[in-house]
Amino acid sequence: AEAVEPGQSVARYAAAFEALRDRSDAFLAAGGARPTALLAPLGSVAEHNVRTTFASNLLASGGIDAVNPGPLEVGAEAISAAVKASGATVAVLCGTDKRYGESAAAAVAELRAAGITKVLLAGPEKAVADATGDSRPDGFLTARIDAVSALTELLDFIETGSSK
Repeated sequence: AEAVEPGQSVARYAAAFEALRDRSDAFLAAGGARPTALLAPLGSVAEHNVRTTFASNLLASGGIDAVNPGPLEVGAEAISAAVKASGATVAVLCGTDKRYGESAAAAVAELRAAGITKVLLAGPEKAVADATGDSRPDGFLTARIDAVSALTELLDFIETGSSK
């Protein structure tokens, strides 16, 4: 490691994520639970595992617990049961682009009907280009986002309980 001269500052890239996790610790201390998001895996494990793992790791880097109930089938009351069991107000859809084309709009509608107030999709916006209104996700999580900004916004939302 190089010596730092007096008056120089050192950029610590992890500092922003540490600050987010400190917020999560404060949330835990105040309410007895960490900020939580429900993962809504669509399709088989082979279909959703890459994006479920990505979303879980991204959320964890900001101190947000990801609840993964396992694969959820649209239209089978599984989504509603998972929402109730998680107590979350935020959900992240996880699946393939093909599965999103088939099921995302219905899954978003079911998540909202079950009480989720912010639905994110792990993947690109183009995967649900035709979705409109209440069947459209509120945001998209990809490797290209500003993770600190997205996680800060998500923590703000969870802490205040505000809508979209």
